[in-house]
Amino acid sequence: MKIAGVIAEYNPFHNGHAYQLSKIRDMGFTHIVVCMSGNYAQRGSPAVMEKHDRAEIAVMSGADLVIDLPTLRSSASAERFADGGVSLLSALGCVDALCFGTENTSSNEIIQSADVLMSDELQNNIQKHINSGVKYPVARAAAFREITGEDSILSTPNNNLGIEYVIASKKRGFNPEFVTIPRIGAEHNSKDTEGNIASATKIRELLSLGENTDCYTPFPVMDFVDRKIYDRMVLSRLRRLSADEIAQYCRDRDMAMRIGKFISTSKSTDELISLVKAKNFTYSAISRAVLSCFLEITDEDRFAEIPYIKLLAMNEKGREILSLANPALPVITRAADVGRLTYRAKIYYNRECEFTDVYNSILTEIQPRGAEMTNALRRL
Repeated sequence: MKIAGVIAEYNPFHNGHAYQLSKIRDMGFTHIVVCMSGNYAQRGSPAVMEKHDRAEIAVMSGADLVIDLPTLRSSASAERFADGGVSLLSALGCVDALCFGTENTSSNEIIQSADVLMSDELQNNIQKHINSGVKYPVARAAAFREITGEDSILSTPNNNLGIEYVIASKKRGFNPEFVTIPRIGAEHNSKDTEGNIASATKIRELLSLGENTDCYTPFPVMDFVDRKIYDRMVLSRLRRLSADEIAQYCRDRDMAMRIGKFISTSKSTDELISLVKAKNFTYSAISRAVLSCFLEITDEDRFAEIPYIKLLAMNEKGREILSLANPALPVITRAADVGRLTYRAKIYYNRECEFTDVYNSILTEIQPRGAEMTNALRRL
């Protein structure tokens, strides 16, 4: 048995994801476990489909076991997102390799870049740039360029996440084989299509326009979130906050001040983010800050260790993975398992229950409260 681990969002699951899982099989891996984002995505928005539905599609399309990456990490920066996924795959105690997509970059290049970013020299250079008034992402790229002579590898999303996976693994003493899979077709976040391959960004755009996306996905997908309801709930929440209160949930005070300035006139979250956007603030970073304000998530919350492994979907091979696993964390397969969690773990789980209740309130068909406890593991 040779087990591959994947960290993914599947928002939604598309043909490019199915290709990646197929390539992993072709490389000789007999079992695949995926740590998948829950109901909120890393770009700072609600996922188009509920996490159990997305997990079931993943298992029907090549994965064997899908575990939940909770909201505090799934909607965080690349660093915290990656660390959360790595922490759970490592905690299973049976994952042999960590596989991830790249923009035609080898695993050696990813590992070497991670080593540079972890070096004392680079950290010192970053601090020098920050002290001169430069924001962290710019300082990081400049410091990397000073050592390596270029920083293009940091400018592509998949490469950047791959580097963060390696850094998180090294920091945690997790030593899997790192396997890179070149991305095919449309680039990450691209609005273009290539044959039956489209990025998740493009598919979400098509869904928002009511267009059919079946040619880009192995199974039909939909956007079940009522974006108008979401906008109203977010704007209502943020308009009750002062700029100082917003700063409690926003890593950058300048960004918090801009959110506080434009929230009173914005008519949607997209409009708010567009108004706040500036040279030093990316769309995703602002979107995550807005979501953090809405869900009352502090930066400290995002550093909390995930204290359990929750299963979302699996097949017979998934059960074989569990039989081999030596989990370092309690595993949740049904509601009764929550009662055996530690006090701290129950607090963490209860917050996830709250986040799920909010998510279910913004769907086109509002779902009952308590779904985090009642939604059962999908067994295929």
